[in-house]
Amino acid sequence: MVQSQRRLKKGYEIEIRDAQISDVDDIWDVFNMVVDEGVYLPVSAQVKNKADKRSWFYELITAGDFCLVAILKDSAGSEKFLGQVTIETSSEWDGIDHVGILGILVHPEYRNIGVGQSLIEEACTEALARGKKKITLSVFHTNPRAIALYSKMGFEIAGRRKCQFKVNDVYVDEILMEKFLVPASELDRAPDT
Repeated sequence: MVQSQRRLKKGYEIEIRDAQISDVDDIWDVFNMVVDEGVYLPVSAQVKNKADKRSWFYELITAGDFCLVAILKDSAGSEKFLGQVTIETSSEWDGIDHVGILGILVHPEYRNIGVGQSLIEEACTEALARGKKKITLSVFHTNPRAIALYSKMGFEIAGRRKCQFKVNDVYVDEILMEKFLVPASELDRAPDT
C-alpha cells in the first residue's frame, strides 16, 4: 500500500496514496476538467455516469493495476484532490506483463508545483515493486512542458506517430516515451538479426 508525504513548491504538503473507491468522483472530475481544456487528451466527451466511473475503478484493481492520488491537506483537516496517476498493463498482447503504461492527470489549478513529478516518482517505485521492468507513456507533441518533465525524470523518446490524433480540428503527433526501471542490460534480450 502506497502512502507518502511530500513537500512541494510554494510550501504545499501533499499525501500520495492508493486510490480508494471514495476517490472515484474526484478522479473523474479532474479527468473531465482536462477533457474540457481540449488540448491534452484525444477525448472530447466527459464521463458522467456513476456506474461507468465505478466500473473503471473495479476493472483497474481486478486487473492488478493501480491508481495513486495526490491529496492536499490543510491545517484545518480539509482535503483537496490534486491529481492521479495510473499504471496499467496492456491486455492487447501476451508477453507484455513487464511493461506498465502510465497515465497522469493533474488538476489545472495545481500544475507546475511538483504534483506530477511526485505522482510519477511514486508510481515508478510501486510499479517496480509489482514486477514492472519498464514504463511507457504517450504525450502530444504540442505539450512541451510534459515532455520536458518526462525527460527530466528519465523517460526517453522511443518514437513518434505523426498526425495520430485530431484534436479540435488540428492533427497532433503522439510522442511515445519509455523508461526502464531496471537496467536494460539486465534483461535477457534476443540478439538483433
